[in-house]
Amino acid sequence: SEMCIRDSLITYNNHLLQITQDAKAQGNSKLGIRGDLRKVAHNLELFIKDSSLSDYYMISLLTFRRREKDLLLRKDSKYLAKLSKDIAKLKERVESRNLDEDRKANLYGHIESYKKLFSSLVSNIEAIKGSHIKLNNEVHEINIISESLIKKSYSEMNVFKSEVVGDVKKEFYIFSIVAS
Repeated sequence: SEMCIRDSLITYNNHLLQITQDAKAQGNSKLGIRGDLRKVAHNLELFIKDSSLSDYYMISLLTFRRREKDLLLRKDSKYLAKLSKDIAKLKERVESRNLDEDRKANLYGHIESYKKLFSSLVSNIEAIKGSHIKLNNEVHEINIISESLIKKSYSEMNVFKSEVVGDVKKEFYIFSIVAS
């Protein structure tokens, strides 16, 4: 049982390390996947402005960013599907307009970079969620093992106490016979 608890603690530590690594990879608004996503969104915004594209494109970008914020807030992978639908709508719009091939290719490049990073963020969040589940399961296992060890210790203490009390009673009995 002591080996089991040691193994469980090692497994717990490994899950905790994995969560830490995944959280570091996720980063923040300046670093990691989230930082890269922000940079791509910023580049897309600059491209839209520099290309004098209509407000529809900026609104689409803001919708993409809203999906990103919702994903970070709710940790739900459904936002990848929503982003994909938003991108499909934007591409339909692009195809129905007379956008020159260079600008279209550049726009699609930015969008695909954003979607790829968004997808990486979803995978990262799912990995962290999975590690949290494993971590919680390991805590549960450690609690079970700990309770078992405590019960075993109490049982062994009661046996020892019974033996000591029995020995004291025998000694007292012998002493009382000798004393009389």
